[in-house]
Amino acid sequence: MGSQDANIRKCELETKALVRTLKSLNTSNTKYRLSNHKADLGSTEANTLRKLEAQSKAAADLLFRRKRDFQRLAGEVAALGQPVALDGVTWLQGEGRLDGPTLVVFFEAWCPHCRRAMPELAELDRTWSDDGLAIVAVTRGTRDTTDDQVMQLVHDSGVHLPVGREDGRVADAAKVSGIPAAALVSGGRVVWRGHPGNLEDGTIRALLAQ
Repeated sequence: MGSQDANIRKCELETKALVRTLKSLNTSNTKYRLSNHKADLGSTEANTLRKLEAQSKAAADLLFRRKRDFQRLAGEVAALGQPVALDGVTWLQGEGRLDGPTLVVFFEAWCPHCRRAMPELAELDRTWSDDGLAIVAVTRGTRDTTDDQVMQLVHDSGVHLPVGREDGRVADAAKVSGIPAAALVSGGRVVWRGHPGNLEDGTIRALLAQ
């Protein structure tokens, strides 16, 4: 949890710095517009204005991403200790349970990042299943995704673990705001939350050793 707290603090500081930068750029942009009527700008002034506008847009875009990152990190920390149950899940392949340490992975078939993560999920299952870690994957089937499309991705990725369509209760309990996402569950409660690619072997070993 310490690393997540540090990441949140870093993200918070970066966001505040970006807010100050964007305010400064917008102020400079406004002042420049007022002192130089756009219709009367020469090439030098026009280039300066374009640079200010581009810098403002870049800062605004980066600020949006940082705010999104902050929301995601805050959700990951808030999920720790929360109860999770596989309620409202219709299983498309196998049937998932939370009888022991379980990694619950959230994905969508249309998500390119999820598509890249699925083969890694299959490898994770091969690595840790014999040691007692169960893995289940759930999707909400957003953007009118059909069960056939979900299962096509599952088969193409070589994933043989339980896969289900859920109604949102599992994702809400795990404070999921972006995908792919994962929650490591033990004793019916979240003990780790994050991107599935960020789950370290040491975290899994420590949980399985308990």
